Amino acid sequence: MVTASKCVFLCAYFLCAACVAMSPVASALASPDADAREVNSYRLSEPTLAKYADATRRLSGALAENPPPCDDSSDDSLSAMAARLDASPGASAAMRAAGMTSREYLVFSLAIFQAGMGAWALTEGGGELPPGVSEENVAFFQAHEAEIQELSGLLPESHCEGGEEEGDWEDSGEWEDDGSENDG
Repeated sequence: MVTASKCVFLCAYFLCAACVAMSPVASALASPDADAREVNSYRLSEPTLAKYADATRRLSGALAENPPPCDDSSDDSLSAMAARLDASPGASAAMRAAGMTSREYLVFSLAIFQAGMGAWALTEGGGELPPGVSEENVAFFQAHEAEIQELSGLLPESHCEGGEEEGDWEDSGEWEDDGSENDG
């Protein structure tokens, strides 16, 4: 069963995995463009999951050794995201060694993310799949959830070099919480 906390964890992972210094997944899935149609029509399969798992393991090592530079690009197309992933030292080689292209890796990531959200919607979000979400992909996600969760911990948390790290905003003083209540 996919709980809300599992879904949040899986969503965070796939967002990171698919967005290695890229724009948010949600805009790619929400827009009615060719990229969204490609993700919506993609069917998850066991052979591709095996390649994806291999690529994720290889990518984990490549990103740990050479974090990609931060990218301020607003182009969140699959082609642009794949180009940014390919520009990361070692990432393209990791994909090729696993038998995938960067684009296929990203489409698989987005499709599995979407399927995870669909699984959540069925159990926690009212029992209905959102429009465009494949029942077949949701069933695949549910059948392979343990393996997908295992893969979720492989990629490093910091995905770019030279940008803000988690917690940097705290040093800016913008959102400091000193523990005291301030009613204004």
